Amino acid sequence: NRTALPSAVLGATSLHRDHVENNVRQTVLITGVGRSGTGVLCKVFQEVGLNISHDNDKDCGPYPGSDGAVSWYDAFRGPRQYDTVLHLVRDPLSVILSRSSTLLSSPGTIHFLRNTISRGGEKFSSKLQVNDTDSVVAMATKHWVRRNSFVEAYAEWRERTEDLTTDPLALWQFCMASYFGERCPPPSKWKAARQKVLSHYTNSVEQRFKHA
Repeated sequence: NRTALPSAVLGATSLHRDHVENNVRQTVLITGVGRSGTGVLCKVFQEVGLNISHDNDKDCGPYPGSDGAVSWYDAFRGPRQYDTVLHLVRDPLSVILSRSSTLLSSPGTIHFLRNTISRGGEKFSSKLQVNDTDSVVAMATKHWVRRNSFVEAYAEWRERTEDLTTDPLALWQFCMASYFGERCPPPSKWKAARQKVLSHYTNSVEQRFKHA
């Protein structure tokens, strides 16, 4: 829970906000654990006209987006603070397998992830090797639990990635939970945006396999 979080972590996070000035919500951070579908969700938001960014200037429009971000580590790199925090959760096995795969192929990611596992992260020492599959899976599992537990203490709303990619109404509700109000298009618009983004993503994956 929130009281168990180290003060250093609280002070370093964009999720730590005492109040919203004048009760006006302007920016949202949709966050959770890396490999939860933040990139796809960002593109869906962009498709309906909301200026939501991802982790950088390359993946999904200019960073930072004027309306907010869909990013797992934007909660920790500051100094930007957000008015609203929403929680994105994907099936743990899918996330852990995906994260483990990226860790095994990227030693730099292991170092970065080790530094984002608070309270006990020192268990994964510099002795961890990229071919140590058991340790990598353990790190990815711990990362999933700790990051989701951390965000849970701040988030006002939670949605499953699986629902957001299949149900346009869930996307509309997520938009409304972001306090965008009248700027949230009807579910039919979300359905069209979702289909366009997922179709493009599927085609891109197929092209990569074709030329591999």
